[in-house]
Amino acid sequence: MFFAQWRGMVTKQLNISDRRPWVSICIATYRRPALLRATLEVLRQQGFSDFEVVISDNDPESSARCVVDEYDARFRYIPNETNVGMVKNFNRAISHARGEFVAMLADDDPPMPEFLPVLHDLCQRYPGSGAYFGACQVSMESVEAAASYKVDVGKMKFLAKGPEGSVQNISAAEFPMAFFKGEVFPYVLWSTGIVRRDIVLQIGGMPDYGSPLLTDFAYILLAGSHSGCVTVNTILGCQSVHGRNSGLADPHDIEIALTGCHRYLSTALRHRDDWLTLQKSMESFLGKYIINHAIAMRRYLKVVRPNPGEYRRMERAMRNVFRLKVAKLTRFQYHQAVVMQFLRRSFKVLKHMSKTRV
Repeated sequence: MFFAQWRGMVTKQLNISDRRPWVSICIATYRRPALLRATLEVLRQQGFSDFEVVISDNDPESSARCVVDEYDARFRYIPNETNVGMVKNFNRAISHARGEFVAMLADDDPPMPEFLPVLHDLCQRYPGSGAYFGACQVSMESVEAAASYKVDVGKMKFLAKGPEGSVQNISAAEFPMAFFKGEVFPYVLWSTGIVRRDIVLQIGGMPDYGSPLLTDFAYILLAGSHSGCVTVNTILGCQSVHGRNSGLADPHDIEIALTGCHRYLSTALRHRDDWLTLQKSMESFLGKYIINHAIAMRRYLKVVRPNPGEYRRMERAMRNVFRLKVAKLTRFQYHQAVVMQFLRRSFKVLKHMSKTRV
């Protein structure tokens, strides 16, 4: 009798572990146990349980293992022998995913408590799409990062036009142009949605062209362009910007990201009938994004946290960027921002000098 009961329990456990979850949540982490724990805790408290979490750890010392061990068997730990970088770390997590869908989360970008219930309901109401996404908010948690982007510390919502909670069903044909024009959301965050795992594998996961910059946009774009995307105008996730992840400290990334992403998307999309029209919108999107990022980086290296050596590296990188066709149209915008930064600093100096004299 006891043996029969024990065998039944073991069989049940094996069936649970072998069963394919509805969604695999892939998390890349590196030596941020407190942030990882906070994100895992939000996932554990979701009002939906048919998921697994695959945590790929870039720390050779396996510092995240003790955090993951606090959770149940749905939370799987994948250690890396060396730090392979963010993109390869995400792709390693994807390679271990078993779910019908895949969600991509950074360890410091926690989802909302209703993240999975809302997306599962959306999938049930609008079956057949390749991707399902919600809106996001950005949390500026660092004074330095906020000053670099000239915004206040705190949260900013990026909802689409239209009523909150409204749904868009965007076809594969319509998605790329809607994305480039900001009609999907004014800012699309990869950790607020799910993509069918077979599509993720077909597009090769995260694009690996040498820089993590712009890879999230490229991933979302190709996912939605494959089999369409359904969006709900509800905040489902948060991007935390706290200085250590702002991407403002490596000027070389600008040139690598712009050339790499442009080449990657051109190769992936040039077969489309609307490629010539789409190409112009793509290049405008990439140019504006990279220039705005460069303006913030310049402010960071010149004013917020002065670093003459890195600032000179950035100036050299920007000269190379402006030789590229994709960035030539936004050159004026960058130089206009440079002049305005100079005038504002000069005004502050003059104002200070006048007060001193008085």
